[in-house]
Amino acid sequence: MTKILIPKPLIELTGLIQQYLLSAKKQGFAINEIELGVSPTSSFKVIKDHQVTDFNTDIIDEAFEVTENTHHVYYHSKLSALDYKSYSRSSFYIGIDDSEKNTENHMDIWINPATGETLALSCGRKCGSDNFRPKEHFCWFIMLFALDFSIEDSLVLARAMTNRKDNVSRETYGDNELNPSLFSWPHRISEFPTPVLNDSRLGIRSAWSLNTPDSPFAPLAKDGLGIYPIVSSSDWVEKLLELGVKTIQLRLKGLSPTELEREIVRSIELGCRYGGQIFINDYWELAIQHGAFGVHLGQEDLEKSNLLRIKQANLRLGISTHGYYELLRGLSLCPSYVAIGPIFHTNSKQLVSKPQGLARLALYQQLIDSLGSSDLPSDRVQASPSPTVAIGGINQANAEQVLQSGVSSIALIGAISSSDNLGATISFFTNLFHGYVDRNKGQEGRGLKESGRAYVN
Repeated sequence: MTKILIPKPLIELTGLIQQYLLSAKKQGFAINEIELGVSPTSSFKVIKDHQVTDFNTDIIDEAFEVTENTHHVYYHSKLSALDYKSYSRSSFYIGIDDSEKNTENHMDIWINPATGETLALSCGRKCGSDNFRPKEHFCWFIMLFALDFSIEDSLVLARAMTNRKDNVSRETYGDNELNPSLFSWPHRISEFPTPVLNDSRLGIRSAWSLNTPDSPFAPLAKDGLGIYPIVSSSDWVEKLLELGVKTIQLRLKGLSPTELEREIVRSIELGCRYGGQIFINDYWELAIQHGAFGVHLGQEDLEKSNLLRIKQANLRLGISTHGYYELLRGLSLCPSYVAIGPIFHTNSKQLVSKPQGLARLALYQQLIDSLGSSDLPSDRVQASPSPTVAIGGINQANAEQVLQSGVSSIALIGAISSSDNLGATISFFTNLFHGYVDRNKGQEGRGLKESGRAYVN
């Protein structure tokens, strides 16, 4: 059970949070385990697994309560982006003026409580508009955090939710009425803020963004990946290629430099022999040296790599993401594909985030699909939708549900390594994947006929 406790001076926000929870329920989120109550202090409290997180905010006039696990959310700070050295740890500054760079731009800036790293979102002119309401933003933020979104994702989504006024003025729905547009979930990338990758004033520096190519990485067709096993040896690569698998990721751990290179070279050679697409996890320099089809990089690996060299070698690039914030950052690279996960619990790798679940996966897919829309502002990524790979705990029991979210491919780890009959397992997933692709193509064809845009011989 998760509890959201609301201080008495702002008890009227209970109804707003309830409405937002119902909106989340419509997207498939389980809200039955969230309970609302009254805080005994001036702080909002979120209690999960017996851990209490306090949130103070300047939308309430009473004095802040300070505890060991307290965060402060400021909406009326007079600080600017130039004053970042005055920002306090575990604090979130919403709508900070960024007039030095753009008179119409504002930023949400915070310091990661765990790392001390400064992070920021660029919110554009809407962020400081008269339609922006701190109470609405704060209620979304609290509700999303209670739903197990990370701090970063809670801030990203809260900003997307409260940016979507669509030119509806405050007078249209009044100070004490709710804007109906706030109860639909954002899915267009134009509705989202932009993660700040580099800003010397804030001490933000993303190493990988400094050598990012100006053009997209080599593209892949949306259905060009097929099922996507991730394996730990060239022997596994050979077995899978012999069974007709076309795309495989080689993830090597604990080998000596000599063994590592030998495994990579053999896997690439096998890929060439069978016409397979072999992605090398992490070891991008060896992948370039020996002519791999592609490279897969996690978030930390991106910081250590040279993306420009990978692009110049014409290698495909896949990246790992674990939520909205990382997804928005990663899409700015225009990668060949984006991996999203973990979807379910998995023992194959130490988890860096909680399982995402099917509801979030579908929302991430909607966001990526919006990259093909025509409503993108000129300062946002202009690209076609990237193929997507769902990863983490996918097996025969849940694979069809995962594909129904709209993802392009499913990564298979434990379902392959623990299989008693590898041939039958591959046949199951291959048939499931191709059946899903064929049904989708049929639906697209019917849609074209109904719209009068299909050519009939």
